Amino acid sequence: TWINHRTLPKNWHVQYKTSRGLVTFALEQTKFKHVGLFPEQATNWEFIAKRLAHTPDASMLNLFAYTGAASVVARSVGAEVTHVDSIRQVVSWSKKNMELSGLSDIRWIVEDALKFAHRAIKRCAKYDGLVMDPPTFGLGPKGERWKIEDKLGELLNCASQLIKPNGFLILNTYSAMDATVLKALVQQYFPNRPTEIGPLILKARSGTAFETGTLVRVG
Repeated sequence: TWINHRTLPKNWHVQYKTSRGLVTFALEQTKFKHVGLFPEQATNWEFIAKRLAHTPDASMLNLFAYTGAASVVARSVGAEVTHVDSIRQVVSWSKKNMELSGLSDIRWIVEDALKFAHRAIKRCAKYDGLVMDPPTFGLGPKGERWKIEDKLGELLNCASQLIKPNGFLILNTYSAMDATVLKALVQQYFPNRPTEIGPLILKARSGTAFETGTLVRVG
């Protein structure tokens, strides 16, 4: 449950300034223990903005895209964005974030992310950037059981076929998988590509750093 130390509105807006412009996000206290935005992802937003702003006719695929902060940032620098999430409610939330930011024309897909990835491969689709934020555990739209350790190899295999030769991958994970093992697995599918791996960090005003997950970037 939420314990409020001061009165909060039912929902509110925040603005975030990337190196390329201003975007707006709608927040609220949800029953899922979050407010619709994960500020430790700001490092990824900056990476996306800088890379895609300098890529002609840029395109990005956002899988397990949630409320769409990465999608909105990519669109704000002119990229063509395909946003995929299996929960219609959060896709609607993402669309609201797009509209609040004065943007349009993100492609919205309500579907299982892995199924969409396989279909995209059959269509020979290619992207300049691919963002994946898969859950550790969960259930699919038809009750399918999901465990990241069982699906990560398949996800990376799909990613390796969907990214252009000079494209990038951003993978966020929240499992207890050892970073060395994770990096070795990634390099199986992206040999000879620059790969960085490290913790996702959320810093408090006091300076305390909270590690929330692991970040992998390729390219």
